[in-house]
Amino acid sequence: MVTIGVTTHTEDFDQLTEGERAYVDTLESCGMRPRLILNTQDFMEAAEELDTVDGLLLSGGGDVHPCHYGRVLEEGIAYMDTNRDRDLCELQLARTAWQLDLPVLGICRGNQVMNVSLGGTLISDLHVHHKSHSNTHQQEKPYSVPHQTVHIQPGTRLFEILFGSEAADIDDIDWIIRTNSMHHQAIEHPAPGLYVNAIASDGVYEGLEDPGKTFFIGVQWHPEYLKNCLPLFDALRDACA
Repeated sequence: MVTIGVTTHTEDFDQLTEGERAYVDTLESCGMRPRLILNTQDFMEAAEELDTVDGLLLSGGGDVHPCHYGRVLEEGIAYMDTNRDRDLCELQLARTAWQLDLPVLGICRGNQVMNVSLGGTLISDLHVHHKSHSNTHQQEKPYSVPHQTVHIQPGTRLFEILFGSEAADIDDIDWIIRTNSMHHQAIEHPAPGLYVNAIASDGVYEGLEDPGKTFFIGVQWHPEYLKNCLPLFDALRDACA
């Protein structure tokens, strides 16, 4: 059984938040063993923990501080739960895993961390800097109910995982899935070498991947709540094995 490091606020399974528990439960249901990695510990010590796992799940959560992608805090934007230690820890984890070609799945904030760790930038607030409507990307519970339409890009690894490699040969189809959506920041400019694999109907980038790596995939939604996205976890397991 492969072991997946999961960035969480605790190393105690009994202290997991509801959201963190959803990652752990989904990994276990897909035949993987989760190992909790404290996401606010010293970033070099955290990177050393990658030697003990077969893959990495970068979890969702608060905003990445804009200083990490060359910006400053803007007036009029309500930044959510910025945490210097978590930023430093997870950015180092993402970079190190990328260098080691360790399989990585980034979810929501994790997708953004993957991008920033390699030199990409973020939209600090979709409501201020994008044409998105105020409620487009911030749904309420239950998160298992899809809230938006996402267009999956043919030729990407994500497309192959969700639809199969032969599906790309079928012409004149707009390949879409329905997903949940809980975020106010998003990818602005992908880092060098990263490709957009999913785009929301309003043009917001919903996922990234590095085709040169074994498995380096991020999505902006929360697939742990969606049955139609479980193949993403199966693919992570297979890449680790």
